[in-house]
Amino acid sequence: MQRNYYSLLIQRFIRPLKFSCMSASSGKRKVKNPRISKVSLPTVPLVQKKRKFAEFVENPIIMDKAEGEKKSCIGKVVYLANPVKSQNDKKEYRTLLLPNGMRVLLISDPNISETEPDLDSSKGVDNMAYSSAEEEESEAEGSDEEGENDDCGEEEDGSEGETDEESEPDPDSTESNGRDSGLTRKSKQLSKDGERMAAAALCVNIGSFSDPPDLPGLAHFLEHMVFMGSKKYPIENAFDEFLKTYGGSSNASTDYETTTFEFEIHQRYFHQALAIFAEFFASPLLLPCSMKREKEAIDSEFQMALPSDSCRKQQLFASLAKDGHPMTNFTWGNSSTLNLAGDPEGVKLNQRLRLFWQEHYTADRMTLVLQSKHDLNQLEEWATSIFQGIPSISDQPAIPPSFKELGFPFDTLRFKRVIKIVPVKDVHQLCLSWALPSQLEHYRVKPLGYISWLIGHEGRGSLLAYLRQKVWALDLASGNDESGSDHNSTYALFSINISLTERGMAEIEQVIGAVFQYINMLKIQGPDERIWREIQTIEDLSFRYAEDSPPVENVEALSEHMHKYSPVDYITGDTLVFDFYPDVISKCINALQMDNVNIMILSKDFESLNICNQVEPWFQTRYEAKDIPDEWKQKWSKIVEEESPFAIPDPNPFLASDFSLLEPPSATTVSSVPAKVDCFESGFFLWYRPDSKFRIPKAVLNFYLVTPIAVDSARNAVLLELLAKMLKHQLMEKVYDALVAQLELTIHHYDRGLVIKVSGFNHKLHLLISAVVEQFVKFEQNVVVEVFDALRGQQEKAYRNFCIKPTKLVTDARLALLHTTHWSILEKSEAVKSLTLNDLKLFSTRLKESFDLKCLVQGNYSKEQALEVALDFKTKLQEKGRLDDHALPPIRICQVPLGNKYCRIASFHPSDFNSVAVSYYQVGPTNMRQTAVMEILVNLMEEPVFDILRTREQLGYNVYATLRNTFGVLGFSITVDFQADKFSASHVDERIEAFLNQFNLNLKAMTEDDLQTRVQSLIKLKQVPDVSLDEEVSRNWNEILSEEYLFDRLQQEIEQLPLVIGNSKQNEDHSLEEDSKTKLRFLAEDGKEVDFIHDLSELRRTSVIFPPLKTFNGLPPTANV
Repeated sequence: MQRNYYSLLIQRFIRPLKFSCMSASSGKRKVKNPRISKVSLPTVPLVQKKRKFAEFVENPIIMDKAEGEKKSCIGKVVYLANPVKSQNDKKEYRTLLLPNGMRVLLISDPNISETEPDLDSSKGVDNMAYSSAEEEESEAEGSDEEGENDDCGEEEDGSEGETDEESEPDPDSTESNGRDSGLTRKSKQLSKDGERMAAAALCVNIGSFSDPPDLPGLAHFLEHMVFMGSKKYPIENAFDEFLKTYGGSSNASTDYETTTFEFEIHQRYFHQALAIFAEFFASPLLLPCSMKREKEAIDSEFQMALPSDSCRKQQLFASLAKDGHPMTNFTWGNSSTLNLAGDPEGVKLNQRLRLFWQEHYTADRMTLVLQSKHDLNQLEEWATSIFQGIPSISDQPAIPPSFKELGFPFDTLRFKRVIKIVPVKDVHQLCLSWALPSQLEHYRVKPLGYISWLIGHEGRGSLLAYLRQKVWALDLASGNDESGSDHNSTYALFSINISLTERGMAEIEQVIGAVFQYINMLKIQGPDERIWREIQTIEDLSFRYAEDSPPVENVEALSEHMHKYSPVDYITGDTLVFDFYPDVISKCINALQMDNVNIMILSKDFESLNICNQVEPWFQTRYEAKDIPDEWKQKWSKIVEEESPFAIPDPNPFLASDFSLLEPPSATTVSSVPAKVDCFESGFFLWYRPDSKFRIPKAVLNFYLVTPIAVDSARNAVLLELLAKMLKHQLMEKVYDALVAQLELTIHHYDRGLVIKVSGFNHKLHLLISAVVEQFVKFEQNVVVEVFDALRGQQEKAYRNFCIKPTKLVTDARLALLHTTHWSILEKSEAVKSLTLNDLKLFSTRLKESFDLKCLVQGNYSKEQALEVALDFKTKLQEKGRLDDHALPPIRICQVPLGNKYCRIASFHPSDFNSVAVSYYQVGPTNMRQTAVMEILVNLMEEPVFDILRTREQLGYNVYATLRNTFGVLGFSITVDFQADKFSASHVDERIEAFLNQFNLNLKAMTEDDLQTRVQSLIKLKQVPDVSLDEEVSRNWNEILSEEYLFDRLQQEIEQLPLVIGNSKQNEDHSLEEDSKTKLRFLAEDGKEVDFIHDLSELRRTSVIFPPLKTFNGLPPTANV
């Protein structure tokens, strides 16, 4: 039976609202040298310590195969030492060396749910989207490497304090963001990062350092091509479709010395997915027809990185290495560099790609990690039977390529200079860098971690506390991020990044002098064993009580660690500190000299000064490089000799020592969801749930200060943001020790007030809460006008920087149209200019007089403790009671008007061709049935929208569908990031419409069995238990923030999903008609459309508004939930 219920849904309920944001340039292609810097930078270390197999295996394996020929090996499996794990880690581990030389780590996770969906397992590998090469010719069209999300560490440019606006969650996003986050598994607020799924990762000990000189980016290109079909499973997007059908996803990333591939899927289909996954490495197709499309994908990836200041700075830094060293390699690849002269059809490129794969993608250079609920014996059987078919190239275990013989890369005069850079964002940033010998062999000491812990400290006597006191800086970050660009086999980078104020920019020589004065103090005092022991204790506690990572993240990290550490340290090597070797630490501290420092200064002021006349060829970054002036060094030397204002940190008073657990509540008395506690206090609402599952000595306390003044005006919205920033600034010196001791503090603005979250070991958590309350009570007395001016200026820059990214700008405009009390970024940009310190003081006073408090307490706290702490929080802040009795205005959402309307948003960065088109379709006030329908709809849409618009048509690198719940109004959107010099916004919009029309036809052809499979897959995702206390708390807290209070939302959705199939039987004759859709587009060019929107506020004012969708004026019922 065929189903077409979704056609009816689109026709009856969906009203589209379309956004396209493009550069306001003339549309001419800007001539550039199409070269770039770094490839995908994951959040975990990728750089691998090169080790010989003799370090891991007592008896070498002799493999029977002809010299130089790639063939699989037959021999015995060797069992290696198992890794040391935390005493609270319930997972079981086994380490193997396969006969072909591949090292394998198996993880059996008993915590994974045994619940399985009633899926038809007969639809196996070859019965679904796959057919063998004997059955079908491989004219594959489709997928890719699953869409990396590389931003070169975007926003890691020293402007952390300026990104609060950008980092705030999109309040209406269900975030089914294409390949990266998929359809949400649990609720609108959570991505599937926390799912207990089966996962696998394979890491190849080869990366961009091995790119041939005439083919920059080849390693990255091969990473894309590997997933484009294999001889046994030739259809390009079939693996993608298979994973998506059963709730999975995949990803890949290339670093300087490694390339990593990973995927996740439902437990039942893990074996089948492994069989397909292994074939990508045993016999990838690497077809010429796929190459052309993937070159365009890589080029789009590069184009998206062009406006990233961190990527631009990174490539400029790489150019300082000595000539011929692979550190200078162009690692991204793009449509120009991945072409060979006289090779218009790509025949030679295809040959080179195959040779690169044959030489480097050998089993003896690979590590594999499998994690699932299956026992170790079952996993071992799968690993040996499936992956030993991946070939090796020699009879002896491979020794990974070493680049040490090339020498130290940064022993050059051009490194030891001061470089002024014109950034894309409006920032003042100082970056001091030293290139040291590689420290990978000292992972048990972690000398750079010790130095970073001290230089990056923010407590009393620290470098940053001094700079803040002088109002020279607002933020400081130091150390080594362990990415390939920061730490590899040839060198280790140690950096200090400082976000400067205007005053600090004017006194930059003094700022640098203070840095050297602090370093000199460390040299004089030498490594301190007490400090080292404290670091060791903190890391031990963190490791012992660490909450589980999502399986796909865990296997990715471990597969990379296997190239770095010995087997016993696979788990601990990246985290724990084992040995106190003062000489090793001192050697690194002493290397931080004035004579070998590289200084980079980023400031938008350089643009108007017209002093940066050199151009970096890959990113076209304007800069000026000069020798460090002698007078600077003389001034620093004098500062170093002055009396030091610095001191090493005192013993940490926040370190927990009591890890006892409360008696677990009875299963018959504890609720599965937070219960509302009777408080008998006006304006006070508390939900509480004890920890009956995770049993760790931690707690999470969330406070939401809801006030009507937060949404009164754009002015008040800005004051709320400044209040959050200023309060954090005031607190940091006092509570930084708490953060070091694994406690967490978050303060940020939300839609209707201020959110404060504290979490961590419950023993000393009350000290952190008391410090926050005490500082907030005295807030008005402690604000300083110089600091206010600095933060206000920083916030003004943050608004300007926000507008640089088209996706953020379009999201802001959409919310400005839909949300009656959403103040746009442009409105706030105007409001911030006239604010004064007195305005902030008055606002803070009014907020404390007018807020209602909503609290959620979960973890190792009793109900009585929770009530005492929460009530004390409110009474101390509101000593005189709630004086301002104004009611909270209801949240209202505008109905998207019927008809075709268009709006044009010009880019705030005219030279950047990166653009975005977003089509938003509004369904209407949500209920559980409609939510279930829309979840299935978006789930079905995710894979084909990526396959068609991204892979086949190459419209842009990021293409995804998103389910959205905007304060109770349901909808979904399709987003395409594209380049304006390649496609017009009108063309992209037309292709989105064409996709939806075809998608509608495909929905009509969907069988009952196919629909049932997807529904059961979604049910399985929602049945998976939370993997951590934080995940459970976040899910419950978002119900309070959204004012919906459906703590059992998952269960309700699970009950509704099967009903969708039954209810759709009567709706088989409807289809999506073009004249039934309404459109609202944002464009940046003249087009055929005539009905443009010129005033967003006017459209919002004249729109029909949905009735208030939140009961009790946004406040919860008084009965227990």
